[in-house]
Amino acid sequence: MPGVRVPAIALLSLTLAACGRGELRVTPTSGAFAGGESLTITGRGFAGRGPLVVYVCERSAKGIVVESDRMIRLRTPRADKAGSCDVRIVFDGGETITISDAFTYAEPTGEEADDPFASLGAGE
Repeated sequence: MPGVRVPAIALLSLTLAACGRGELRVTPTSGAFAGGESLTITGRGFAGRGPLVVYVCERSAKGIVVESDRMIRLRTPRADKAGSCDVRIVFDGGETITISDAFTYAEPTGEEADDPFASLGAGE
């Protein structure tokens, strides 16, 4: 639409999501409802961009380590519900890479320990 300006950060976010989609991979693609699974994201452009946060569904992952420009390792957070969800990488400057339906949480077994941070609002 003529005359419509899109903020540069929005364009960058869209570009990163579109360009990396075919090259990004999350392994494994499923895990336990309780979380704690070791997850690897492979792609490119991860290093040298400052701090980042990875969200599995809507919760932030734990133990995030940028191993190289092409690999991030993390531990999955506890799920809020079973099913598939997006994995989002959010860089310090606000740039975001979204990998749609990249991870699936299994149904709870009923043996999961309570999340000790849930009542504090810090389990996210």
